[in-house]
Amino acid sequence: MNTGEKPREYCMAFRLACDVGGTFTDVAVRQADGDVFFAKVPTTPDDPVEGVLNGIAALAEQLGQDARQLLSSAGELVHGTTIATNVLAQGRPARVGLLTTRGFRDILELRDGTRSNRYQLRVPSPMPLVARPCRLEVMERMGFDGSVRTPLDETQARDAIASLLDLDVEAVVIGLLHAHRNPAHELTLEKWLRESGWMGPIVLSHRVLPQEGEYVRFSTAAIEASVAPVLEGYLERLGKQLEAKAGGPVRTQVMQSSGGLLPLTAAGDRAAHFVNSGPAGGAISAASIARQLGRDVVAFDVGGTTTDISVIHDGQPQERLVTSTDAYVIGLPTIDINVLSLGGGSIARVGADGVLQVGPESAAAVPGPAAYGRGGARATLTDAAVVLGLLPAGDAGETSSLGGTSGLSLSRKLAIQAVTRDVAVPLGLSLEAAAEAVLTLAATMVASGIRAATVSRGIDPRALALVGFGGAGGLLLGAVARETGVALAVAPAAGSVLSAAGFLDAETRYDTIRHAGLAMNTLPKESLATLARDMEDEMQRWSDRHAMAWGDKPMEMAWIAECRYARQAGTVAIPLTSDELERGAVDEVAARFEARYTMLFGHAHHNEACVLDALRLVATQPCAASGRRKSRTRPKPAGQALTRSVHQGGGWREWPVISVDGLGEDAVWRGPLLCDCGGVVVVREGETLSRGEQGLLILSVEK
Repeated sequence: MNTGEKPREYCMAFRLACDVGGTFTDVAVRQADGDVFFAKVPTTPDDPVEGVLNGIAALAEQLGQDARQLLSSAGELVHGTTIATNVLAQGRPARVGLLTTRGFRDILELRDGTRSNRYQLRVPSPMPLVARPCRLEVMERMGFDGSVRTPLDETQARDAIASLLDLDVEAVVIGLLHAHRNPAHELTLEKWLRESGWMGPIVLSHRVLPQEGEYVRFSTAAIEASVAPVLEGYLERLGKQLEAKAGGPVRTQVMQSSGGLLPLTAAGDRAAHFVNSGPAGGAISAASIARQLGRDVVAFDVGGTTTDISVIHDGQPQERLVTSTDAYVIGLPTIDINVLSLGGGSIARVGADGVLQVGPESAAAVPGPAAYGRGGARATLTDAAVVLGLLPAGDAGETSSLGGTSGLSLSRKLAIQAVTRDVAVPLGLSLEAAAEAVLTLAATMVASGIRAATVSRGIDPRALALVGFGGAGGLLLGAVARETGVALAVAPAAGSVLSAAGFLDAETRYDTIRHAGLAMNTLPKESLATLARDMEDEMQRWSDRHAMAWGDKPMEMAWIAECRYARQAGTVAIPLTSDELERGAVDEVAARFEARYTMLFGHAHHNEACVLDALRLVATQPCAASGRRKSRTRPKPAGQALTRSVHQGGGWREWPVISVDGLGEDAVWRGPLLCDCGGVVVVREGETLSRGEQGLLILSVEK
């Protein structure tokens, strides 16, 4: 990767990627020869679009162009955003109304009867996404088989609609019992709602998640309605400003929680699919690294606000179909990422009990760590690294290589003041011991998160390679490897923008699901093929409605049968081929389910029928520019110091500072040293650093 050297060849049909994080906004572009150039600028929380345009301008300047030239010649822009995540995390969703079946008004508050801590009975449950006054009932009832048990009462329903609109809601959810079996009543209510003059968003639960389980379906629909107005407004503003800057339309795709892309114009229709958009790019890049290494990996991405942990198995990120939090549940495909409230901007403090804490509170982009000199006064993880000399800083405006951030200067004086006041004095430690305690605790927190993502699922992390990236990933990589017992640790070159780089390889992806709920031994063989054709037709209609161009590469369709035993709720995913669908190979699917169930749980229920709970379709198209990429980094400017004073193990020493360009293909460097690769990789005593393929930095840790 490259952060400043002007390329010899400029590609006129390339892909731009932009990742808006809580602290930094990263923009990357891949050239025709495979090189990736990037820019990193502070996020602008009040208007994230401004940060996007700043990043594009900074990248264009590196390429010897202006933003208009860069955007107008781009094939497309891929965008990842935390907008939907922030709407839910900050408790500022749209004001949503709910029309539901009589007797089910409180399903979002009752949830599924579980608690995050089952023994803390007096802890109140989080407030539901839809306030109780905005949840109104209608007289109707569908049976579990889709039959009409109670007809929809038009007079009562229209009165409920009028009452709901008097509450000044911004979006309306229609969630009725068993609508996934028969959506007629939901569709009728939608019609009456439009006839009432309502012009705002309407979310029908059977469209968002046509699957059994009313709480998951209603909750997913409520999330869709809660974030859609905010997300649509942001994306519309982004599209207009990109068009104004480029002097014409800019094809833009948005990253989904699943790691796939959808066109910007279609994103508003599937807003719940973007709740975990931001971290997906890092997992995609980690999967690429796993394929290069030929082994499974566990990856951690330390950004400015959070750390995202993902496990890569067989070269692919793991996926989950249901994501649960204390406040809501989403029943949509999501890359399985464990999020820790720990980042470079996490605030370090000593609690009333005298115990050191790092996070979850963050200095974020504004005002940022104390060392930024932008008004932040509280000590952070970044400040501790500055105090120890791990990051370059000075009080004469020395430019930092922190994540390759454009124009960022760190003040050692301000960092010392913050760490002394907030950590050293309360703990009665020296300045250096206090800073080391902050970094040690941060590494321990990441290691604990990795164990939660692996050991708790029967995976031994010592058998995996460890990949650390993000702005602060290289600072913690060696310490986390020691904590987890991992022998092989990997730091990608320019890992501080690896999430944005992952967007460059992302595929266009469309997911759909259809509920079946039928026993395999009674399922007509032709019904599988009929169901599959209906789903393909639905996908094509949706694609045509949004003028979604799949491009020249053939579209790949993956079919998954979600199977379970009768009287069970959880399902097991069984991949299907198109041939099996056409043949209606229900017996083969049932046999594979039983074998898979036995492997997972050690037994099978031979007297219970296998039930096809749902059929899923995942349609993807690889990026035309995806593939292997070369990595280069900016050569060190003449006269830059080749050593830095670093504190470790009770004393100050001069550590060599090398550029990744100075690492020969076969050279092995022994610590202690610092490697500048668009970020900082710390190599301590007893560790070695070498360079692998495509710029991967291999950190070997002695056990």
